[in-house]
Amino acid sequence: MLKLLVVEDQKTILEELVEVLEKQGYAVFKAPTGKEAIALIHEQKPQIIILDLYLDDISGLNVLKEAKTVNPKTCVIVLTGFDVESTKEKALALGADYFLRKPIPWTMLKEYVAEVSKGIMEKNNGQS
Repeated sequence: MLKLLVVEDQKTILEELVEVLEKQGYAVFKAPTGKEAIALIHEQKPQIIILDLYLDDISGLNVLKEAKTVNPKTCVIVLTGFDVESTKEKALALGADYFLRKPIPWTMLKEYVAEVSKGIMEKNNGQS
């Protein structure tokens, strides 16, 4: 089972994301802060991270850097409520795989997660 980490400081959004992803059959870990996210990245080694860029304690860009340092193959889907092109460019330059603006486009998010999951599963089956 694939591990997903949801990093979001808005409790309602965090719980919605977790609920949607668990219904799709993923093992979901949640972190309302950047510090908790970094700890879970090291402990759980998630294959997919859904990451809010604007957290209360640490910039999501710093969490993204740490995630890619721990495992460059981790898929990171960035979420943000801010429409700033320079932020998108920074996130993509640091290795973000997808960049979505809030309000969350649920259909698109589910498609991205399914696409990434399928690729990971196929790759893992090919290595067995």
